[in-house]
Amino acid sequence: ALGLAGSILNGVIYYTILKVSDNYSNLTPILETWKVVRDIANMSFIFVLLYAGIRTILGQGGTDTKKVITGVVVAAVLMNFSLFFTRIVIDVANIIALTFYNAIAPGATQEGFLTFGISSSFMGHLGLQTLYQLTQGQELRIDTVITTGIIGSIMLLIAAFIFLAMAILFIIRYVVLILVMILSPVY
Repeated sequence: ALGLAGSILNGVIYYTILKVSDNYSNLTPILETWKVVRDIANMSFIFVLLYAGIRTILGQGGTDTKKVITGVVVAAVLMNFSLFFTRIVIDVANIIALTFYNAIAPGATQEGFLTFGISSSFMGHLGLQTLYQLTQGQELRIDTVITTGIIGSIMLLIAAFIFLAMAILFIIRYVVLILVMILSPVY
């Protein structure tokens, strides 16, 4: 169970942190949905500008109308570059995450990401891989076997649960970042 949970965590981190830029670039629905949201927001800007123009024609436009027009133009420019800005923020966050990943799991390669990654590093530091090994000169007693078996099983189950919880949180992060990119024109 722990090996499977560790492989799942390593795979999720590989696809949501290490390969996230490639994944976002290959997901054309993100770009297409962002374009739809952006176009709808652009239409609302047109109606606001039309309203400000009518107020100006009717002579009711003053400094408030000029502020509205300036604000709409600035918001429209920022909105049309929102996907670009959002991806920059995501890429910077992933560069920082990669720094931590490389510090935690040095030498993890793309080829063996399922077998060696962050979960292997955690298991190594916790000593979970050597939990049931006897040290040289240690005699095998029934109370030691029972205690090690029970406590070791509990530790392995807790570690597996933590690995699966981390994998789920990284998947949730990935989905939320996709939603943030799609809805970035609205923000």
